[in-house]
Amino acid sequence: MIRNRTPRQIRRFRPTFVPLENRIVPTVLTFQQGVEGTTDGTPNGFFYASTHDTELQTVNANTNYGTINAISVDTQDASGLRQGLLRFDDVFGAGLSQVPVGSTINSAKITLRISSSSDVNAEMGFYRMRTNWSQNTATPNSFLPVAGVQTDGIEAESFRDFNVADTTLTKNNIFTDIDVKSSFEAWVGGTSNFGWLVDQTGVNGWDFATSENGTVVNRPKLTIDFTAPAGNGAFKFAQGSYTLPEPDAGSKSTTLLVSRGGGLAGAVTVDYTITPIVGSATAGVDYDNTVTTGTLTFGANITNQPLTIKVLGDTAIEGPEAFKITLSNPQGGASITVAARGLRDLSEREVRRKPYASMGIDYGLARTWLLEYEADVIVA
Repeated sequence: MIRNRTPRQIRRFRPTFVPLENRIVPTVLTFQQGVEGTTDGTPNGFFYASTHDTELQTVNANTNYGTINAISVDTQDASGLRQGLLRFDDVFGAGLSQVPVGSTINSAKITLRISSSSDVNAEMGFYRMRTNWSQNTATPNSFLPVAGVQTDGIEAESFRDFNVADTTLTKNNIFTDIDVKSSFEAWVGGTSNFGWLVDQTGVNGWDFATSENGTVVNRPKLTIDFTAPAGNGAFKFAQGSYTLPEPDAGSKSTTLLVSRGGGLAGAVTVDYTITPIVGSATAGVDYDNTVTTGTLTFGANITNQPLTIKVLGDTAIEGPEAFKITLSNPQGGASITVAARGLRDLSEREVRRKPYASMGIDYGLARTWLLEYEADVIVA
């Protein structure tokens, strides 16, 4: 027997809605020449067509090889010195298949198809380019006065963003991943994306497929995991090294970028201080100390601001000298990434018979990174 209930006897369920905290979900994009890209593993309708890659052969210093299907990197070959150049354009922007400027780069890798192995201890490295180039026109003589790209901090960085492991160098017909997170961290903060120089010290060529390769799956593939900007952001130095010729007299200016990532909302500021390191560079002698403190202001949606430094020239033979640049006192809701600290090394070294001064930036990964950098400066 079913008992009828009056309206007062019926319990009504009233759900309670509790708002969840805001969550920013990472996104993964892929880019490969002639292939439909993916967003979080799902095809996004965008067919990528902006890879640049070419080979430089010093024996054929005026010949462009932008249409070859594989690049061979070798220091001793019938074609002389062989270097590789590689770049992915149109990665950053407001499109659904692009990385927004100011994003946080969680990871970034290039997958290459290797068709010819090299030797152990070949020191195969990917150096961030500092000079623009095109696969349609680039030749060794595009980088005069010395044919080919120099890792001097002017044409390309003097340190590698990635060094290929010996266990990978000795294998043929494999796919291998190149970690380029540090490159994209610099570029997303406002530094120009000129791609990479691929170079080595060994005498056995290391070959990888290009974007013109007839087998589509073998073409270089870029995968980026990022978190879109939200909030007011965090400050850091945009690039790991700054290098410029040191004059014999007078001064030489260089501009480093302080970048704002992770969020671009509202106007924010950050202070900077330039101070000498005891026993190293001398203020007013090795670098200009007219202005040693200041404040950088970022408007809404502004990702970077320049900070100009002057190195003072002389003809003295000197050892490594350094001073530091420190960011502090972020305002407007922004913060500072780890321990953002600039370090300029004024080592005089012979590159193309000229002394150079170089600047490195330490993000708090100090010990290992600085040891590698000091070795690069001293040995060069």
